[in-house]
Amino acid sequence: MNVAVRLRPSATRARRLRLAAGAAVAFAAAACALPGAAQIHRSVDAQGRVVYSDQPPTAGAAKGAVAVAPAKTDALAGEWVVASATMDGRAVMDDKIIGASWTFKGGELTLKTRQGDSQSYAVRTEAGGAPAAFTISPVPPSKERGGTMIYERTGDRLRVAFMDGFAARPADFEPRPKQVVVVLMPRSAAVGAGYATAGPGRDACALLRKAGAEALIAAAWPANPKTIESAPTAASCRVEGATTRVDLVLIPASSRALLDRERAKEVRDMPQWAVKGTVEDEPALGAGAFVVKRGTSTVFMALKGETVVRIGFAYPPDQQQRMVEVTRKVIAAL
Repeated sequence: MNVAVRLRPSATRARRLRLAAGAAVAFAAAACALPGAAQIHRSVDAQGRVVYSDQPPTAGAAKGAVAVAPAKTDALAGEWVVASATMDGRAVMDDKIIGASWTFKGGELTLKTRQGDSQSYAVRTEAGGAPAAFTISPVPPSKERGGTMIYERTGDRLRVAFMDGFAARPADFEPRPKQVVVVLMPRSAAVGAGYATAGPGRDACALLRKAGAEALIAAAWPANPKTIESAPTAASCRVEGATTRVDLVLIPASSRALLDRERAKEVRDMPQWAVKGTVEDEPALGAGAFVVKRGTSTVFMALKGETVVRIGFAYPPDQQQRMVEVTRKVIAAL
């Protein structure tokens, strides 16, 4: 029995995101692993050409060569972990992206996936401008593409945005076609197998238990329900019985635009549904909240603060009020 909850992006979207910045978010399998302790020196020769080397410039260097000081990246300094990512305004739950580390140190950015692939970039911050921005240039011998990213740090959260293929400099962090937005947290805040949670109180399985999802499943199917973490972050969970299921995904969102975008897509795709259904307002769950009904599948989406809650049920549709109550409790607990 299918629940209309997309825990992962389509293969095309995932592939586009991996290619969006070369190794900036997800690294290709053939990415070169560079020693984390190696120091790359950047200088400019007499002809104005940028030169990278693992040795500092010497007195015998071409006349006029000038050493370039590392960019100041105080607001970025340290090791960060990707807690969430969106592309085209839609959540991405790819395990080559979620949990990747970004380390800013000495004018250099080193990115490493949970699978161990890594790549290094020289970093140059832009002076002035809003929002703040920096450019990355791959450290030779890498031939990965570089480009400009904008960033915003609020406490222990760092948001970075860039365009697919670095086609342009992003104007802001709002959901836009071909724009990637990554939310990072300090490594010190990361938990579990090398990735960060979406924040305190965001353990999806704990939220479902507290809301009574297991009891709901047990009532429909008198057997011990099974609770599993169904994606590579603690921000998603599934509770299932033999013929019933509840899926919860917590999606970081900078505004209501992501929620409205999801609704518009459901309405647009409605004519293609094999089973007829409806998209309706669900004001009991807050402004902009809606419910998608399709056969025995019911999906609720709502916004709480900076989190979009997507909770789907494979459950008898005449029990909608019980499903609303579970959803309401999840939202209240955030």
